[in-house]
Amino acid sequence: MGAYPNLFRPITVGSLTLPNRIIMGSMHTGLEDLPGLERLAAYFAERARHGCGLMVTGAFSPNAAGRLSEGAAAFDDEAQIADHRRVTDSVHDGGGRILLQLIHAGRYGYHADIVAPSAIAAPINK
Repeated sequence: MGAYPNLFRPITVGSLTLPNRIIMGSMHTGLEDLPGLERLAAYFAERARHGCGLMVTGAFSPNAAGRLSEGAAAFDDEAQIADHRRVTDSVHDGGGRILLQLIHAGRYGYHADIVAPSAIAAPINK
């Protein structure tokens, strides 16, 4: 195992046991925004099959006003549960675990219906 003897050992955090200590941070790939989430499920399943212990999805907003951009992913309807379950099941089948990132973009959003605590535009926005 060399310089990192614990890297491939399981670790328990609270009641969750991860198969190893390899974590893939959140990356917005655009797959979150596609209907059905089949491609997102395949994307994460491949990583789980090759040893990633925990993955974090790209951003899903809790409502339309909090999306990053027009048409960006939101998880705001019970009808979406089956699509998200497909992603979770595919990761679990590959031996990994997954965490869904919730985000409300606030003033960092790029669409007309954004809601934020201030009317002051974010310095990184046009």
